[in-house]
Amino acid sequence: MQSKKQLKTIQLSKQPLALVLIQLRFSPLLNISDYIPALQDHLRKNGFPLVSHKNIAKLEASPSGLAQVTVSQWKFETPEKHTSVILDQDQVLLQTTMYESFEKFIEQYFAILKPVLDSTEHGTHGIAGRLGLRYVDQVTRQFSDDDIDSYLRSSMRGIASPYFKNKKKRYTHIEVTDTELRSGQKGMLSIRILRNAEQRDLPSDLYNEAPVRPRTIDMNDDFALIDMDHGCENPFPSNCIGIPIDQLEDIYFALHDTIDEVFFQSVVTEEGVKKWM
Repeated sequence: MQSKKQLKTIQLSKQPLALVLIQLRFSPLLNISDYIPALQDHLRKNGFPLVSHKNIAKLEASPSGLAQVTVSQWKFETPEKHTSVILDQDQVLLQTTMYESFEKFIEQYFAILKPVLDSTEHGTHGIAGRLGLRYVDQVTRQFSDDDIDSYLRSSMRGIASPYFKNKKKRYTHIEVTDTELRSGQKGMLSIRILRNAEQRDLPSDLYNEAPVRPRTIDMNDDFALIDMDHGCENPFPSNCIGIPIDQLEDIYFALHDTIDEVFFQSVVTEEGVKKWM
């Protein structure tokens, strides 16, 4: 792997990071089931021996409007179920709750993605749709008289008022903005702060399919989730047929660096970072 992230990540001994997800969405591969036996064998030999299959309902645009279709989806998991791969006709997704570094994570992802694109020949005949990278952090109190507000910058704390007597706030704060990646592509960054909002340890859209979490949080205590999703839609020219995997790497690193910088400079406080160190 030639790309390197340009920012130096701050090392935190009390890591709030709960889940990391990386995804490539592409033009439909309707015969994906034909390739599953060979792909399952590859994944089995590379640390993902557990496999499950289900049919999911999706909405697709048609000349008469939106239509519901059924899509087959496969999940491959590590023995302890802390890391999983989700594969269907539209995507290859890797998610983990045992994250070490972005370099190791993307290396693991490309070791999965490349065989999919090679064996299906979608790397030659397919079209890249969306590259996505998502980080979810759990902000919990580190000691009994700690305050969740001390971890979040003022713009992320919701409304403040002397009339509010309950310090355990409940709100969802969302900001979405366009970004410009150093790789030259345009991106879109979504930041959500879920303060006791869904009473779950992960956002509701990730909860059911998320890997096993190595730690639990007290749902009755004050906590917040920081959910940062950075994506790049249609990264290559419209007349580009094929998915140049060597160019994907630079885009993913650029997506990562923006999340990293915004997290430390605009979302969490220096006081909060010190509590995590």
